[in-house]
Formats: sequence, C-alpha cells, structure tokens
Amino acid sequence: MVTDNLGCQILSDPFTLITYPSTAEDPDTISGIFCALDVVTLFANGSGTILWYDSPTSTTVINTGFSFTTPILTPTTPYYVTNSNDSCTSNRIPVYAIAVTCDSIIVPNIFTPNGDGTNDEISFNPVGATCLDVIIYDRWGVEVFSTQTLNTKWNGTNKNGEPLSDGVYFYLIQYCPKFHDAILKRGFIQLFN
Repeated sequence: MVTDNLGCQILSDPFTLITYPSTAEDPDTISGIFCALDVVTLFANGSGTILWYDSPTSTTVINTGFSFTTPILTPTTPYYVTNSNDSCTSNRIPVYAIAVTCDSIIVPNIFTPNGDGTNDEISFNPVGATCLDVIIYDRWGVEVFSTQTLNTKWNGTNKNGEPLSDGVYFYLIQYCPKFHDAILKRGFIQLFN
C-alpha cells in the first residue's frame, strides 16, 4: 500500500525503490605553477566526465577532459572543475594556475643537514629555468659540491658523499630563466649539523 501526501492510499504491486546519490564524487585536482606570461596545464581526475569552467558560477564549459591548458596568464588564476556522471554533478572544485617570478632563485642562508627531517637539503629549483650551474666552496675556496642538473638538492655532503663540518660555505649559481639571459647569483650558506 502506498500513501500520498494527502493521505490517500492505493494498493500497489510490490516494487523496489532505487536511490542514487544526488551528486557525483568530487574530482581530484592538481594545480600548476608557471612563469608569468606563460601557459600551464592543469589536471583533474574523476570517474565521470571532467568539465572545466572559468568561474565558480559560469554555465559555459571551457574544456572537457582530464587536462586543461590555460591561455597566456599573468596573475595566479583559478579555474573550476566538476565531475559529471549521467545526471549527477559534483561540487565545483577550484584548481589554481599559480604565477611565480621566474627570474629569481631563493637560497636560504642557514642549513641544518642533521637528519631530523627539517632543512636537511637545499633545493636548487628555479621555476622555468632552462639551465643551471651550481658550485659550492668552503671558506678556503675549495670546491665541495657542483651540479649542472635542474631540480638538484644538496644535503651538506662533499663530492665523495661525506658530511661537511659546520661553517660558512659560499655559492655561485648561474641559471637561465625562461624569458631572460643567464643570471649569476652569489652568496653564502651557514651549515649547522
């Protein structure tokens, strides 16, 4: 027997009520870092159709699929994605195209490679660089570390992999930003074990 909202009752054959979730699962997203005045590819993953929007309330889909390559951007820009399964659509999730200045590299001046999980490595990772040359010297001018590999980390050891003693070390870093000529940076690092 089935009763409607007015209290009327009707005899009915047995039936099975199937309910579906009101929304699809939210997509997983990966924001992207890019040099200002460049493009970046953003990613989202879900079990349905991924739809990309340029605002949280827009009804116009700007792309469909697991990735979206932005137009040339200057500031950090949010995009929004949904995951759609048949008639169900997830929440709109922001994905950020994060603009960074690509003509600089940040090197800390204190470094503690003591194995505690904090400040154990220095990362030489100039975003958007096309070349990198790092040389680190001890206080007597002896070269203790060098690399020409992008995204290199230094863990406070010498060329033989032996831990270096506490002290001041000097660096020369030359790198090629995406939109400029090579830049030479020099400075010092205080190493504490």
